[in-house]
Amino acid sequence: MVLIATPNYETIKLFKAHTASVLSLDFDGEYFTTCSMDGTVIVGRIQETSTGTTINESEMTKYNFKRPIYAVAINESYSKTKSFICGGTGGSVINCSKNWFNQRNDTILDENGGCVTMIKCKNDLIIWANNKGLTFFQSSISKEVFHIPVPESISRPELYWPKVEFTEDNRILIGWVSNIWQLSVNNLKNTTDSVLDIKLISYEVLDDCLIGGVSTYDDDLMILNCIPKDEDDEFIPPELNIMNSKTYDEISVDELLLKDYRGLGLNDYHLMKLNDVKWILVSANDAIIVEVFSLDDKIEWYCLKEEYYDAWKLSEGHFSDHERLKLGERQVEKDFQSQNFDKAFNFLEEILKTDNSSDTEFTQLLVEKWNYWLEKLQSKSLLLKYCDILPTTPFLFIEDQISHKYYDSILYELLDTKQYESFTKYFDKWDHSLFDLNELQSRITDILSLKENADNERIIDLRKTYIMISLELDEPDKCVSEMIKLQDTKLLEFMDEHHLIEQYFSLLPEIVLSGLGDWNDDESGFDMEQLITNIHILVENSHEIVPERVLKIFKENKMEKVNYLYLMELRKEDGILVKDYEDEMVFLIAKFNKNELLGFLKRHIKYSIDKAIKICEEYECIEELVYLMSKIGENKNALILIIDKLKDPKKAITFVQKINDKKLWDFLLDYSQGKSEFIKELLSNVGSLIDPIPVVSRIPKGVEIENLRQVMLTISQNVILDKRILEIVMEIISSENLNKNLEFKDKRLKGYVIKDKELETIREDINCTYLKTVKFGKFEKEEEVLGEKWSGDSTNKIAHKSFIKYKLNSK
Repeated sequence: MVLIATPNYETIKLFKAHTASVLSLDFDGEYFTTCSMDGTVIVGRIQETSTGTTINESEMTKYNFKRPIYAVAINESYSKTKSFICGGTGGSVINCSKNWFNQRNDTILDENGGCVTMIKCKNDLIIWANNKGLTFFQSSISKEVFHIPVPESISRPELYWPKVEFTEDNRILIGWVSNIWQLSVNNLKNTTDSVLDIKLISYEVLDDCLIGGVSTYDDDLMILNCIPKDEDDEFIPPELNIMNSKTYDEISVDELLLKDYRGLGLNDYHLMKLNDVKWILVSANDAIIVEVFSLDDKIEWYCLKEEYYDAWKLSEGHFSDHERLKLGERQVEKDFQSQNFDKAFNFLEEILKTDNSSDTEFTQLLVEKWNYWLEKLQSKSLLLKYCDILPTTPFLFIEDQISHKYYDSILYELLDTKQYESFTKYFDKWDHSLFDLNELQSRITDILSLKENADNERIIDLRKTYIMISLELDEPDKCVSEMIKLQDTKLLEFMDEHHLIEQYFSLLPEIVLSGLGDWNDDESGFDMEQLITNIHILVENSHEIVPERVLKIFKENKMEKVNYLYLMELRKEDGILVKDYEDEMVFLIAKFNKNELLGFLKRHIKYSIDKAIKICEEYECIEELVYLMSKIGENKNALILIIDKLKDPKKAITFVQKINDKKLWDFLLDYSQGKSEFIKELLSNVGSLIDPIPVVSRIPKGVEIENLRQVMLTISQNVILDKRILEIVMEIISSENLNKNLEFKDKRLKGYVIKDKELETIREDINCTYLKTVKFGKFEKEEEVLGEKWSGDSTNKIAHKSFIKYKLNSK
């Protein structure tokens, strides 16, 4: 039987076309063709008349091929060519047509390939399947253009008929048993322009799948899977699978409850695409329309099954926020009634956190729903268990918010049960406008005041929370005591920022060292950088908290080093600020930084020298004592310190030279005898600064002096050299004197008129000692040659000579 129907499935014609089963049919929009096991093929025409669509059976043409015909395809230009292609158990693919004389004309396209089980035509392309495989034939050039052999997994290809579909984007889908091919064809719409170019896009063997039909669904594949039996030899309904067209991953599966599906095989099913959202699926006993559900259909279906969560998920972007909220609440109510609280309140959090701040009416509705469900939670004593679902921030643009009693209740319970870590977690997580800060501060105060919590490390975070609350309530003064307990290194900075230093001045020693570590001599493990920062803060506040008070409180607490650092920073800020504390600074510098003391003593004058001497004696600041002793004229005591304490002969000689006192020289010579290093240094300076005779004559018997021989040779050489210099000087003076006398005598004998100024110069020249310089080759004054004038004892000619020699050598 053949049924011809409209797209609305209204019957046009139902008639008996063959004497055996109809195995295949095809239709080009006007002509249709069918084939049968009885070996016949019928071609008919569907006509539009004034009375409607009809088929005239008398105009049908029947062709008899004597052998069962399994496949037939009408040529799409049948109205012109009157041709179709068919094949079956005869093993040939036949192009059958009629000539001008209405005579049948058969052309063999392929033969000896076994049973032909499938033929499809699309414009110039013909595809058929037989024991050779899949053949792609271009009719305009009468040539095979592509071929796919039978897969190894198909042992008897005549038993299974391939399923083929041409897509709108020039692709060809072919499913054969569990094999699926995707191919591309160029110029498929042009019949004779050029040779068709067919390329294989992909080939896949599907697991647990027998393909009863293949089509496309958007960019994916729709496959009818017809597995006849399961492991228990039970028939399984066919499935409609949606698969990814590239990866072949399964996207969705729908079971099809077709009528009388048991015992049916692959060849009993046909799947054909009608349009983008509709397919027709035909079996031997049933026919159904496959349609894409509309969104409303799907949501309604979920609601009928009371699967409101799925309906809610699907409604996003399709329903209004108000409608979605109702859907979601129905699921929460269902779970709540069944006491599935985890599922209920996890979903509640999801549906009540819809972000739609532009709709204040809806936002207010959300708040009402929150209050409703939180009250239910509290009534079941489940509020703490599900507290993570609560909103962390207030809703925007509305006045009424979620009642803070729910947040308060949770925080108070955590405090009462000593779950301080969890308390801190939610305190940090929730916006602080959601709960009562004043009451929370009061409760934490009670906990912190308990004696048992004085040194309890478990409440460290609680102290920090208390500080945060106090700051938010603009009560920074309440933070100080807790910050001291926390040993907060930034405490003094905090107090400076909030102008609290004066208020807590009595605690300043503890505050300055808060959290800085143990202060030992090497300062290891101590935060000296932060201490300097703290001291700098005190210096910056010196106009309010005067240095005298700061120094006093640190001194009372035996924090002298802090005072030292404080005064040093204060001096950097303004030297005038420390002018009244120079005595204290001498003491502190001597104790904590001796290297800086001498420079301080030299640069300042307001300290007491007597006190400074006592301090230097106490802390053995010898160089500083030498300076102070010389400053008050105690040169002898200063020299003794250099000799006995510093044991520095060079410094001693330099010191005596600077004072330039004969008695001090004699004291140095006498006091240093018996000290070989001093004698050696004195001998090394003989001739330049020191007369060798007093030195040598004072050397005690038995004193060993290193390199004495070489020193004495040097002295002897210097003495000889000095003698020669004196002789030369005397010769120069005598010669000059003689020349001047002769010149003067000559002028007196001859007479010579001179001016007053010139006479004065002559007299001055005669009365001065002259030295002849090599550089200038003329006579100059001593001070002009040496750069300075001898200022020593004018009667000490040896020292004068040594001075001249020393200066000449240095030049």
